[in-house]
Formats: sequence, structure tokens, C-alpha cells
Amino acid sequence: MSSTRGPAEREGDLFAQVAATRAAEQRLLVLRAEHATASIEAAMDVLHDRSEAAMREYVILASEMSLTTMFERRIFPPWGLAGGKAGAPFGCELRRPDGSRVELRGKQNRMVREGEGIVLSSSGGGDYGQTQV
Repeated sequence: MSSTRGPAEREGDLFAQVAATRAAEQRLLVLRAEHATASIEAAMDVLHDRSEAAMREYVILASEMSLTTMFERRIFPPWGLAGGKAGAPFGCELRRPDGSRVELRGKQNRMVREGEGIVLSSSGGGDYGQTQV
């Protein structure tokens, strides 16, 4: 089972995360010395919003097929805890070959056709605690 990850590999992953967090902390200290706090907070908000949604598009290859959506967190995004910001809501839209887009509801069934794409934007988790710069 060469694809199995044991405790040693997981420990290495944790050490890598700690090292990355320390490097980010040092870089934030440099940014704080060079820029106003409000500018840093605005930039972090943009980065947070962009990183929340992982997007994926599926292109329909069949001449016609039925699509059923059963998504959660479309209207009410994942909440934050201890004063943290809410995550991004889940998104799903139909992209037509002409470039037009139709937002899909969280629970629906519809026919889709060859060449159309289903664009999924997964919701991100909410933050924990207030961000301090």
C-alpha cells in the first residue's frame, strides 16, 4: 500500500504547516512596517474572499442529460466562530456555449445539453476569531 500515509508522513505535513505559518508571520511583520494597517486588512479581505471559493467546471459531452442539484450553503454561507467572518457561499451556474450564464438553485432538476458547462464554486469554511494585524 504505497499510497497510504502513516504517522511519520502526517507529522511531516504538520511541521511544514508550522514552518509556512512562521514564514507568513515574518512577512506580515515586514508588511506591517511598510504599509498602513487599513491597507493590509483590505488586502487580506480580498485574499480571503478569493481563496474561499475553489472553482471547477464540468463540460457536458452527452447530447443531452438530466442534472439534479442538491447543494447546501447557497443562501446562508458557513458561519464564522468567535467573531470570525463567514465563509463564501456555495455557487453553481450553467455556462452556455454562447457565454451566457444561468445561476442554478440549490435543489432542482433540469436538462443540460452538449457543450454547456456546470461551474461549481465550493463554499469555504468560516474564520475563527478576529484577524489581528
